[in-house]
Amino acid sequence: MMAYLVTILGAEILTKIVPSGTHEWDKYISPDDLCHILKSNGLRILNVQGFMYNVFSNTMSETNDLSVNYIVACQKEK
Repeated sequence: MMAYLVTILGAEILTKIVPSGTHEWDKYISPDDLCHILKSNGLRILNVQGFMYNVFSNTMSETNDLSVNYIVACQKEK
């Protein structure tokens, strides 16, 4: 729900930082679901990291919050 509020409502509708229609809610995937898919396809999860965009400073920073934006580092199992 937070991802919807920030990305679609906040970034697309209210602030118009990104064009309307950039995000498609039905295509969002949770970090847990993505990690499950990656593991089931022979990848080992190395790190899951949240990040956030600061609209005022135009910068990205790391966070422990995975509810909006996150990246996953993985490696192919041997």
